[in-house]
Amino acid sequence: MQIQTVLGPISTEKLGRTSVHEHITCGAPLFFKSFGEKWMRNDTIVERGVAQLTAANQLYGLKTIVDGSPFALGRDVKLLQKISLASGVNIIASTGLFTGSDGLYEASVEIQAEYFIDECENGIEGTGIKPGFLKCGTDPLSDLRSVEIMARVQKQTGLPLFAHSDSKAKTGLKQLAIFEEAGLNLEKIVIGHVGDAHDVSYPAELLQHGGYVSIDRLYQGDDIAAKAEIIAELAAKGWLKRIVLGHDDICCKQNGNLRQLAQTGGGIIPESVFSNIGDMLIPELKKRGFSDADIRILLESNPARLFDGC
Repeated sequence: MQIQTVLGPISTEKLGRTSVHEHITCGAPLFFKSFGEKWMRNDTIVERGVAQLTAANQLYGLKTIVDGSPFALGRDVKLLQKISLASGVNIIASTGLFTGSDGLYEASVEIQAEYFIDECENGIEGTGIKPGFLKCGTDPLSDLRSVEIMARVQKQTGLPLFAHSDSKAKTGLKQLAIFEEAGLNLEKIVIGHVGDAHDVSYPAELLQHGGYVSIDRLYQGDDIAAKAEIIAELAAKGWLKRIVLGHDDICCKQNGNLRQLAQTGGGIIPESVFSNIGDMLIPELKKRGFSDADIRILLESNPARLFDGC
């Protein structure tokens, strides 16, 4: 099966160890558009992206990331292309909406969906680079319009869809209701951020409907240990093959700080952003009895199955 990356289509067998939700850059798209490299230098983004992906590849064999930044979060597929080529790590770009419809309420759901379908079929911003993943999301106070729009896109394109959800408010359940009503294949749906409340009941309830859940936002040790426990509890319930992983971290964040670093010769920010799976999560899972084969299911088999047929 062929999967769209920023360097062109690849087969499922070439995915390898995969993180399903990361960001090279994220946020402030109007600053990028208006100020360009006065806001953040492209060479800084590329240098940092290559360094972080290379480090993760060397540490735990990371081979593919899904970049979860659609257009309204500062997506730049040409930069993603440069970083993928230099690092040797596959990058899959996303299309879609984050938590709202970006103020385009005067346009119908059907009309807005057509634009994202066009990106999937013909490429992003005239580059010919096609997205391989879809994105939508709802926070507790946001409406469900982005979910409705991207449900139409998913049904038309068949691409996997990552739904940003709030674990405390359990917004993923409302998302699933829309997906089910639209007749989507839930084998292509990932409900994200399900471990943030450290409550296994939320992902377990989601999994009863089908599809996948993402354990992500793997930032700090205590939180990672708690999320490893959730993974272990879900695995004990028979859900190991329905869990995918990601840091949901941002390689180039705090754009103004990066500009200052570039101006002062500060160079690459040293902290790791894509290596906590290898540094912390995998050791926590092994403490809980996970084998190397179990780790391969989480990082390789499950993402490959999610993409299968795309």
